[in-house]
Amino acid sequence: MEVYTERFIFALTPAERTALAALAQRDGVSQAGAMRRLLRREARRHGLLPIACASQEEGQHNESRT
Repeated sequence: MEVYTERFIFALTPAERTALAALAQRDGVSQAGAMRRLLRREARRHGLLPIACASQEEGQHNESRT
């Protein structure tokens, strides 16, 4: 399991915050976990990260909620 050591703070509009909360709740992960998943998905789509198998991605559902 990866250890997260960096904090990254950014601003969201109320609509973006609501959407992030809904995605996190739908997927059963924290908002930070949902954001990391979205970032990884886009980075892979653009060839910036290696493609991971779906089981690795699903294994990260055990993140605490914010």
